[in-house]
Amino acid sequence: LPTTPFVLLFAFFASKGSPAFAQWLDEHPRFGPVIENWRNNRAVPARAKGLACTMMAVSWSVLYLSGASVTVLVVSGVFMGGSASYLLSRPST
Repeated sequence: LPTTPFVLLFAFFASKGSPAFAQWLDEHPRFGPVIENWRNNRAVPARAKGLACTMMAVSWSVLYLSGASVTVLVVSGVFMGGSASYLLSRPST
């Protein structure tokens, strides 16, 4: 799974629970810029968008090929499609 959504969630919850840890995360050389871009511009790196959409497509394909029920395919497809639509509607960095 792509790391970006989890880093953003982690940054949000860390800022509420541990200001020291939130500061460390904000100053982290790898995650700090991603968090800052999200907070300031609601922007997601283009590479993360591509990876997330690719992995959702692969995950849905695995469900399909493994013979998942139509209900599972429809529900997962709707949620993955909605997530991909939201993600792709965000600006890129």
